[in-house]
Amino acid sequence: MFILRTYAIWGRSRRVLIILMSCFGAILIPVVYILTSFGNSVTTSEPPIPNITSCYNVGESRIIVVAYILLVVGEFEIISFTLYRSIKHYKSLANGNRMLNIIIQHNIFYFICGLFFSVLLILTIGLLPFVYGDMVSNLQVTVHALLVTRMHLELWKSDRAKGFVVDDIALDAFDQASRGRNDDWRGNVLDIRPARH
Repeated sequence: MFILRTYAIWGRSRRVLIILMSCFGAILIPVVYILTSFGNSVTTSEPPIPNITSCYNVGESRIIVVAYILLVVGEFEIISFTLYRSIKHYKSLANGNRMLNIIIQHNIFYFICGLFFSVLLILTIGLLPFVYGDMVSNLQVTVHALLVTRMHLELWKSDRAKGFVVDDIALDAFDQASRGRNDDWRGNVLDIRPARH
């Protein structure tokens, strides 16, 4: 998704798309191999606390660090392309285009947070017991989900601020639950009784 956004920010440059997709492929192939190797290296046992029905990781390979290093390389590439283009052409790119402003700002913020958490995860996996790596990984996923939700909320607010509603895309779907079945979009109760003759 972010590769496509970066491609769009670069004005759909074929050269940039080739560079981004080549790097994506060069990162994806080793990551798939690493994740397969990592999955085979996890050792589980009974949890130390009785009555808990989950697996307890006793040991795992530290090869997963290489996958996170490759993730950092990919994140750094995308943030570099986005920063370069937005700094060099910011005024012409986002001149009055609120949606593009939001996408650029959130892309940069998302990848800065992603880089921070990926480096933190690499250090945690390398220096601390296995359990802490899982905790930081779960925290990273949660923060990424919050950041994406925040970006979508900002995009939704910018669309609502324009004051027009597009009929074929219902952006107010989340507001449907607060209305009754007989209410119209303004909240007025509709008179659905049969007409008297």
